[in-house]
Amino acid sequence: MCPLPSPFDQGHDVLLAEIKEIEKVSATCARRPPSMAALLAVLESARKIEGSFLAVIAWYRDVAIAELDGCTARELVAKGRAEEVIEFLRAIQQGKRD
Repeated sequence: MCPLPSPFDQGHDVLLAEIKEIEKVSATCARRPPSMAALLAVLESARKIEGSFLAVIAWYRDVAIAELDGCTARELVAKGRAEEVIEFLRAIQQGKRD
């Protein structure tokens, strides 16, 4: 019997898809593509708030952040605004906002 995939395996697949998307953008985009370091820094900051890796990935890709022009973290990272996302997450961690 084959073992069921763990949530980490599913999260790993999503992260790999995100990495491939960055590589695709890198190959076709005249502007500087988002850095892998920026992506990972945002995901790690979000993981400190939300323990579920799959929830972090879903938030990163799908949840618009009203305070940051209504963009998702993914869009902000792509625009070179990862540090703003990290500061936003840091404020949540410190209890300065919800």
